[in-house]
Amino acid sequence: MTSAVEQLLNLPGTKVAGYQQLEGYICLPLKFTSRGINCRHCQEYTQQFHQATFILVRDLPTFGQPVYLRVPRRRF
Repeated sequence: MTSAVEQLLNLPGTKVAGYQQLEGYICLPLKFTSRGINCRHCQEYTQQFHQATFILVRDLPTFGQPVYLRVPRRRF
């Protein structure tokens, strides 16, 4: 079952892993539901990734506070 926040975000293939209310903004960490992807060069499916970093993406404000999405950036 999806949460109300996941329905509002409407980002297929992602799941909201919780939330953090920090000084002046709300942070929503996201997780990908798939373990791998198709290679953009050879179109082979792979689950072996080299590195995972996170980026902050600003979203629309809610309840009068700015919202940031903490999106994992995976390198395969």
